Amino acid sequence: MSLHRALGRLFSSLIIGSVVAFSSFSLIELFHAFVWMREIVLEKNEYAILAIIPLALIASYFIEIEISSIKRHIGGTELVIYSYIKHGGRISLRDTVSRATASALTIGMGGSAGMEAPSFLLGGGVSSAMWKLLAWTGIDRRTALLSGAAAGLTLIIGTPIASAAYACEVLYRKGGEWRSFIDALIASLTSFAIAKYLLHISWIPRVWNMSFPGLSYFFHAILLSLISSFVALLFIASMRSGRIISEVLSRELKGRYRYVYLLLSALSGALIGLGFIFFPEAIGEGKKAIEEAILGVSSFSAPPFYLAIMKIIFVTLTLNFGGSGGLFVPQVFIGSMVGLSYASFFNLPSSLSIIVGISSLLSACSKTPIAAALFGFELGGPIAGGFALLSSSISYGVTYFTSIYSVQPRDRKDERTLSQAFRH
Repeated sequence: MSLHRALGRLFSSLIIGSVVAFSSFSLIELFHAFVWMREIVLEKNEYAILAIIPLALIASYFIEIEISSIKRHIGGTELVIYSYIKHGGRISLRDTVSRATASALTIGMGGSAGMEAPSFLLGGGVSSAMWKLLAWTGIDRRTALLSGAAAGLTLIIGTPIASAAYACEVLYRKGGEWRSFIDALIASLTSFAIAKYLLHISWIPRVWNMSFPGLSYFFHAILLSLISSFVALLFIASMRSGRIISEVLSRELKGRYRYVYLLLSALSGALIGLGFIFFPEAIGEGKKAIEEAILGVSSFSAPPFYLAIMKIIFVTLTLNFGGSGGLFVPQVFIGSMVGLSYASFFNLPSSLSIIVGISSLLSACSKTPIAAALFGFELGGPIAGGFALLSSSISYGVTYFTSIYSVQPRDRKDERTLSQAFRH
């Protein structure tokens, strides 16, 4: 590679990281505005949540189906995967903005999902549009897409190395697009620096002060990885079942019968609203519960393992019946609750067990073992990173190619998965 081309790629990645950081920050502010509106209403009547969430799911459904050019209920991460493989990295700004807005509305009003997917999509969409607008020659459009997606993810989770790895690895269930890793890492680090030092965004706390727990913990790490893998398979099965039911209903209940589907969306929203009253930690993003668990200051409304199961149910209802949002943060929530439950039962270091649980869930659900291990390293340092690598490898092997993302191909040769997932 010539020096001119290398400098061009570096400059492009820096620009992408900077622009995406401010774009995703605007999305976060929109999300906070919806949260503020929800809190204003709930101050007057806490049971209004039983109406707020159903209305949010219905509104999100209409935004995705009526405004977006892709008339299909699909998450931001899956749309990035589809655009990278099928459209050479092209995503329209219409799809980007409409779906990101729908996600902010869903989660801000109380739906159970993560803000990382809309930010992942927004970053990818903005960088794809910039590539076309500026006619970049030093970087191809697919690499620009992944760089922007990584930068958007970093703004939400605050782990730039893991974010860059995730953007490259989540494209396939086996392998990844590692030739774009350096570009994605530069964009991700740029976004991280802007978010930390200019926008003053805070993330899940780091716990790098861990001491080695002893050789016996290797046994616990393996057992916890197996338990987390089982929970991950349960989460995947729940999401698949909900997706099948939703797709059948949306296909069969078209036209004048669409109101029946909307009624089911409203019913799902009401059930989530009940969860908001009885299990508040499992609603919304759940970041506060994750932070409290890692810091060891948690006082939850229910045992952590129960909250993990409730999170699976609420995310399934949210994302399959009208709502929009991501699955990365829910995986982190579920993994942290499983890890905390295990640590409490065996009287083990909670922070380390939580990171092991998180790494296992991410690897098993998203098929991203390298990103999951790096995420554990960035959260807990070298000791946690070592056990995260062990747990992510085990959970990836145990769950084989079962993925929570329906459009994620097995490898570069497997385009049938994408064709089936986007079949109308």
